Amino acid sequence: MFRMKPIIFAVVLLLSACNGGKNAKDEPILAEARKIHNEAIKIHKEVMTDLKEVKKIKADSEAKLKDLDEKAKDEKAKLEDLIKQCDAQQTAMGEWMANIQEVPAKEGEEHDHHDHEGHDHNHDHKPAPQVSATEMLAYQKEMKKNIEKLQQDVKALLKK
Repeated sequence: MFRMKPIIFAVVLLLSACNGGKNAKDEPILAEARKIHNEAIKIHKEVMTDLKEVKKIKADSEAKLKDLDEKAKDEKAKLEDLIKQCDAQQTAMGEWMANIQEVPAKEGEEHDHHDHEGHDHNHDHKPAPQVSATEMLAYQKEMKKNIEKLQQDVKALLKK
């Protein structure tokens, strides 16, 4: 099962222990961090759509499970495992969403990925922590890697 908490905790701890300032040489690094952050948010939106299908699979599996008798132990075990996998993907998304951090906007600009189109949930990104541009970039790369892994896991689950 995919777990992000230890990685996220270590990265957040590292980021919160440092106090970086903004300067002109940091802008290209922060621009890359913003780009990666926006790519991760785009993937997040795609995964949220897939998770709606995961919820349907879970509900269908739970309904089938109720109809099985003792003779169908193998089928029952498969459905129980599928339900656990559905729950695990939902939990992993919740953890990812709880840990995503904003990248400071370029002066005079605002973030552009908060259209909430197609969303049926509430999420508030944490404000950008006071860290160096390099640390912010590393954090955004890690968060994108995590959402890409979650996307792969959800796609694999949908193929079952």
